[in-house]
Amino acid sequence: MKISAILLLLLSFVTLHLTAQEEKLEWGADRQLTWRDFKGEPEKSKEFVATTNSGVSLAFSSQTKNKITTYTTAVTTFFYPHSSWYRPGNVSAYILKHEQTHFDISEIFARKLRKTLKELDQNDPEFKNLVQKAFNDNEYERVLFQSTFDVETDHSNYPDQEREWEQKVIDLLKELDAYK
Repeated sequence: MKISAILLLLLSFVTLHLTAQEEKLEWGADRQLTWRDFKGEPEKSKEFVATTNSGVSLAFSSQTKNKITTYTTAVTTFFYPHSSWYRPGNVSAYILKHEQTHFDISEIFARKLRKTLKELDQNDPEFKNLVQKAFNDNEYERVLFQSTFDVETDHSNYPDQEREWEQKVIDLLKELDAYK
């Protein structure tokens, strides 16, 4: 039995040099973020009162046995506590919900990626390249979606748009429930 390359790609909302030992929290429907999860130091150059660093990771491996190659993928959504921060005294439950929505958006894109990967043909000679392209395209769309959320809500300053986005995220999570 030959195990070929194992590839672990971690991309986060903010480009950082992350180590494998860095603390990370996996997304879960039953676990909401709390301010205790935000362990980073507030950035002096930023006007925001809080920042969530979350992202989607893809683990990819292949195994060849008797000249037949099988592939395994695993997609996970993570929150990075030491790269996420808030300014004590300036935050509220409303702001925490905005930050949770960022984390939930990353989970939406993890589910979209799982769906896309499930639909790929493992017998395609370009399968590895297709997986990489799917991940890259998904990541591009995730970052764009996160940015659109912040622009349209003005980083939580527009309550009506905030509520619309919260419902949109809930609906998308439900729509992609089969890929959690």
